[in-house]
Amino acid sequence: MGELGRWMRETREEKNVTLEELSQKTKIMKYKLRALEEENFDVFEAEIYLKGALRRYAEEVGLSSQKVLAKYRQLYRPETEGENEETRTGFFELLWEYIRRLF
Repeated sequence: MGELGRWMRETREEKNVTLEELSQKTKIMKYKLRALEEENFDVFEAEIYLKGALRRYAEEVGLSSQKVLAKYRQLYRPETEGENEETRTGFFELLWEYIRRLF
């Protein structure tokens, strides 16, 4: 488990939230939530799904989704760190936000 996953798991445990409860709230399968905490990102079909899962997880346990995504980029996508936030967000990020608000 790496720095990002440990931070997420410790925050979840401090809030006394189980993976099962988090799965019910986020609608993300439990094995994928565990994969986030273990930083086993290969279980996600595409990076857009991974980022969405990171965002939902963070929001449900009270972490800043922007800080979680920034830490992910720092650790796993350092080539994108210098990009403009608007460029990085793009259409799919806006679409995700719209869909999230519908539910």
